[in-house]
Formats: sequence, structure tokens, C-alpha cells
Amino acid sequence: MGELTLGLIGCGGNMGGHRRAYEMLWNAGLRDFRIGACRDVDTDKPQAMADQVAQFRQTRPAVYGHCEDMLATELKEFIDACRLGTPIETDGWEGYRAMAICFAPYESHAIHAPVNLEDIESLKLEAYQQDINEGLGLV
Repeated sequence: MGELTLGLIGCGGNMGGHRRAYEMLWNAGLRDFRIGACRDVDTDKPQAMADQVAQFRQTRPAVYGHCEDMLATELKEFIDACRLGTPIETDGWEGYRAMAICFAPYESHAIHAPVNLEDIESLKLEAYQQDINEGLGLV
């Protein structure tokens, strides 16, 4: 499995803590991620955040001042992949894996126990999603 690509949206306040946590993961040898973009309406903040990321990651994320610019870049990549067969940076599995990371706290809360990503990715755990699936008539 390749790297998980992350975008830091909103580079003030709490994002400094997130960046430090990513740096701690990196320094601990957990390096299967990259920070691909930094975005904030205050154009100085994503520049500074990108510089800080580059200090530990050795590559500088792209910097955006507006979500529209960042999304336009990703949309062009998607269109090129569909029309021209250009390889995409993040495939469906990586997107699914990113969603598993997002759902992990909800699953943990739903079952009142720690969870691991493998159980979420393999659909062994769907307590949080179960009500949604039933409501949509999927199960």
C-alpha cells in the first residue's frame, strides 16, 4: 500500500498540534503518509506550515490560499485520469483507508472499546455505520 496523502486545511490554531503529531509519527518511523497541501485564507499561515513540514518531511507541500484552487488541482487530476488514463496520486483504496481512519473514533465510541484500522477496513466493525446502512435500506 502506498503513502496516505493528507491536506492541512486551516493552518492556524490547532493545526500546529496536528503538525507536531505528524512530525512525532515521522520521527518514530511511521512514514506511510505525506502532507501534500497546506491551505488557509491567511496566505502567510500555509507558507509557514509548509516550511515546518518540509523541515521534518524533506518535501514541501503545495500551498493554497483558497479551497477552490486546491480542489481545481485535484479535479483536473481526476478528469485527466478519466479522459487520458493518467495515473492518479491517490487511488480508491487509499481513499477508503483515509475514511477508515476518520471512522475509527466513531466505531470506538459505538462499541465502547478500542478499535484497529484493519477491522474497520475489512468491515468487521460497522457498529457506527449499521444504523445508517439500515436507514438507507442497504442491509
